[in-house]
Amino acid sequence: MISRLNREFALKTEPERRSAYADMLLSPVMHTDCTNARENGKSCQVYVCATPDGKALYFAREKKGHEGVTGTVTEDYQGILVHDHDITFYNYGADHQECLAHVLRYLKASIENEPDRTWNKKMHAQPSVVPA
Repeated sequence: MISRLNREFALKTEPERRSAYADMLLSPVMHTDCTNARENGKSCQVYVCATPDGKALYFAREKKGHEGVTGTVTEDYQGILVHDHDITFYNYGADHQECLAHVLRYLKASIENEPDRTWNKKMHAQPSVVPA
């Protein structure tokens, strides 16, 4: 029953998903990431593509890398791509920015693993700068 519901949902939302895909290609910035998941009991990769206006599409793939990116918004995207250090993503988009959640994770790890350093603690203590 759940499988049938998923299939029915996918069919009924196809126009909205196509529209979101087209809108996302026009966004000046898009976030992309890949995470492990399970599909029908098998391991898979889920590619997430999201824009600042709240649109998000998810793509289940058997593999990572270029083969996994094929058919996702990332494959055709020409704006600023925000992502982690996955080298595959550097082949897509016109420019790149590292995801700040990953930067913060690296900073916290540096504080924990390099107690003799001071720059990391100073950087972490800086207040967030909010544009006016």
